[in-house]
Amino acid sequence: MNQSTFIPNILWNTDWVSLPRCPGKFCGRVGNRSECGACSWGTRVTNQPESRPSQCEPCLTPPDFHGWLYLSFTAVLPIIIFFLLPPNSRTNQTSVPRRVRPPPKIASAVDESHSSPILSHSPVVVESNQCVFRSFFLPLACLLIHVITALFSLLLFSPLGSINIYSCVPQTLDEFYAVLVAAPGCSSEIVFPFISLPLTYYGLSALVCLVVYSFILCCVHQAKTWRQVAYHALYTYPVLCLFICVFGGLLYFSFPYVLLLLALVHSVYRFPVLFDYCVQPADGTLLPLCNPSMLFRALFTNGERYFPTLLVSIFCYAYGLIALTHSISFWAVLLAPAPFLFYAVTLPFTHPFVTFDGDYAFSLATARCPPDRSASRTILRKQDGVTTESEGARTERVI
Repeated sequence: MNQSTFIPNILWNTDWVSLPRCPGKFCGRVGNRSECGACSWGTRVTNQPESRPSQCEPCLTPPDFHGWLYLSFTAVLPIIIFFLLPPNSRTNQTSVPRRVRPPPKIASAVDESHSSPILSHSPVVVESNQCVFRSFFLPLACLLIHVITALFSLLLFSPLGSINIYSCVPQTLDEFYAVLVAAPGCSSEIVFPFISLPLTYYGLSALVCLVVYSFILCCVHQAKTWRQVAYHALYTYPVLCLFICVFGGLLYFSFPYVLLLLALVHSVYRFPVLFDYCVQPADGTLLPLCNPSMLFRALFTNGERYFPTLLVSIFCYAYGLIALTHSISFWAVLLAPAPFLFYAVTLPFTHPFVTFDGDYAFSLATARCPPDRSASRTILRKQDGVTTESEGARTERVI
């Protein structure tokens, strides 16, 4: 019995040795077949000594720490792009200061005393509601959609129904571009699932975003904001899919540097828009020098405007440093808010008014921080007894 089973094994091993290697680096043999071809999905050529030459072996190892960081980076990339977009692409407002029409003339002084506070405070209430809606509800909806689609995408991959997926750990850059470098008929996904999983995730995210945003736009909240967010989903996910297919290999080995570069760009063009303040004394005069204390005070008094941007910046720096060092270190978390603190401390030295002089600098500072002269206008109206119209419409700083 033992002899009958031992002889076929010897013959089988002899056949293994006699088989030549398949041409190319990625061609292999599937199962017990002797012909060479493309490995099936989730397998790759391992060339292990105990296996046949060019045998396609299933990938049964989970992703390493760098692989999980890369997959997580591709998952949060649409959310980061959403936060990096300028405000006028997510809302109807623009970042350029706009003029607000003054209240119309009121015939009676009694009517003026009753109606002017309502007219003056109603735009502020609308602006505050829009700011809260933009700062909390839109990012929260975007975050929930992507978390749900990310978990569902993991459940679709092997092993089916589990978030602990298998992977073929990439070794070289050319493994991401097997379609271009493999022999004819041998192209397959060598780096399973580092290309198919992000593409599946982006496809599901685009579908869910379009369904959810269209439902909200049609049935819940008919605002132009949701239509613009839906347009953003239509354009962003196809571009991301193309980006993963073309630059996926480069991104796998260099995404920590890409994330740190995105964080730097985010800090350069978003911090001056949000955190640019001028000191305005109580007498109505203008001191066009930035004050860091006002910045930190605004973070706690008006946090719904500033905390999302600040959290995105800190997250990008922390994630980039962790991916760069391949360890969750204390210094990476501690140094994440360092760029913002450096910007806040050096804020008085970076204001344009310090560098330039003349009317242009003063007009620029006035447009950013207009002095409040409402008290002086009230005194003039009491002295003259007539209602005068403002010479210039007040500007409003929109963030």
